[in-house]
Amino acid sequence: MSRTMGGLVVACLALNVMLAVSSAGRKSVTVDEFANLPHGLALLQGRAFHVDPGSPPLPRMLPALLVRALGPPVFDPSPLAERRSSWELGRVFAHGNRADYARHFLRGRYVSIAVLLLTCLLTLGYAWALYGRVGGLLAGALVSLAPNLIAHGRLITPDVYLAAATVAALWALHGWQERPTVRRLCVMGGMIGLAVLCKLTGLLLLAVLPLVSCASAAPGRRWRTLRAWPLAIAVAMAVVNLGYGFDGAMTRLDGFDFSTPLATAVQSVLPPWLPVPLPFELVRGVDVQLGLGGYESYLFGSFSESGFGSYYLVALAVKVPFPLLALSLVAMLLRPRPTRREMPLLAVTIGLVTFFSVAGQRNIGVRYVLFVIPLLCVWIARVTTTERWCRPGWLTPLRTGVVVGFLWLFVGTVAAWPHYLPFFNLPSGGAEGGHRYLLDSNVDWGQDLVALREYMREQEIERVDLAYFGRVPPELYGIRYRSLFDDHVRASHAVISVNFLWGQRYFVNGSSYWPVGDAYASFRDRTPTTVLGHTLYVFGPEEHSRATEKVEAR
Repeated sequence: MSRTMGGLVVACLALNVMLAVSSAGRKSVTVDEFANLPHGLALLQGRAFHVDPGSPPLPRMLPALLVRALGPPVFDPSPLAERRSSWELGRVFAHGNRADYARHFLRGRYVSIAVLLLTCLLTLGYAWALYGRVGGLLAGALVSLAPNLIAHGRLITPDVYLAAATVAALWALHGWQERPTVRRLCVMGGMIGLAVLCKLTGLLLLAVLPLVSCASAAPGRRWRTLRAWPLAIAVAMAVVNLGYGFDGAMTRLDGFDFSTPLATAVQSVLPPWLPVPLPFELVRGVDVQLGLGGYESYLFGSFSESGFGSYYLVALAVKVPFPLLALSLVAMLLRPRPTRREMPLLAVTIGLVTFFSVAGQRNIGVRYVLFVIPLLCVWIARVTTTERWCRPGWLTPLRTGVVVGFLWLFVGTVAAWPHYLPFFNLPSGGAEGGHRYLLDSNVDWGQDLVALREYMREQEIERVDLAYFGRVPPELYGIRYRSLFDDHVRASHAVISVNFLWGQRYFVNGSSYWPVGDAYASFRDRTPTTVLGHTLYVFGPEEHSRATEKVEAR
């Protein structure tokens, strides 16, 4: 059985890469990618850590390395040395690379796809360490077919990088707990450091993992476990400082000009001469993140500036494929009591999701908890250690259920190609009804300008009135348009992003225009001519004229 499953897993991993690569070439540059790649290039050309300090460098620099190696783009960030926003870098890069804009980003996406594959392999390895060969192979097959992981794993964004580092840190922790050597302890610290370099969320691992490792240790080993953690934390900090080129490391505490109450309170309590063993801009980035206001969150048709406590639970419930949700429930019911070895897995999953749920103001996408998906696949692998799995016979009820779940996942993921960002599971109504639950990067992140260009060519449409949710100027994809800032349509076709259609506000067409109120509400009860990629609603002359008449009649 193991040999058969091994061949299946290799096929699933190959399919994972094929789906990611082929769909990446069909999708335009998304909102955050617009800034991330230029920011990475700026980091390679000089110490631009002051630009968006809340965004650690690794997920930006790695794609930029390949882009610069394969054909240096036209990009000079030096005039922006005093700027603090990577969006400015994005605009400079777009202006200087109009002809090869999409090609540069596609090359950078290949690095993220390699990290996506690494995430799948790490998931397989961690599950193998916990549950044996069959469990590892099962987790590897399932995670390779997770559509949300494919969706964000092909983009130049930090979420899949953090997912890989989180799984690696948990696997390293497990290895150290099984055989506590200094080398394994240092490896674990290094993985935590890499997680911090991927996203500031990695700092939470420095709080969660020491606690859970002590709690899950045998009673006679807890003090020994606690004493070992200072070395792991020191290694993590060394890795973080190395990633920042030791820029501003060991700055005195009174050398920071904090702006948030929490950071200022900590600064007032501790000695001012105390050296901070972290990069200057990383520390400042934490302060910046603490000071950010709430985003406009959307859940079940309602908007909130303060967020929703249930947001991420709902997002996972409607975005994660139903087979994974069902199998994870089966894994819990078959063995309700987790083992000590499983406690870190559960603590990181539950603790981090709880943190984001309580924080509230970051309710803008399931991508913030993307690391849950590989950890969920590891959790499912525990079914292979239960009594029901080990019963004689190939097609026992449990094995049959796992096979059915795998096939369901396989068919759903392949059928969703290439539209993985707007994926919603079948019980929630699929991608067509996703806007009833969530918006923003869960559905539309500005990824379908390529589809619009192809549609305009096929239908011989010369110009459209466009309200597109994104930062990239649509003309970079060869789209002729007038900006649709209100309901007054002039061209033969109106094209509106699903986010705008249902009231989400953002910059229109990469301009500085921000809609006032629910600017496109009049189009909601009209039937579109077509919907491109589940994100761009195209209204022909008849539909948008009726929408305009409705506005004028008010």
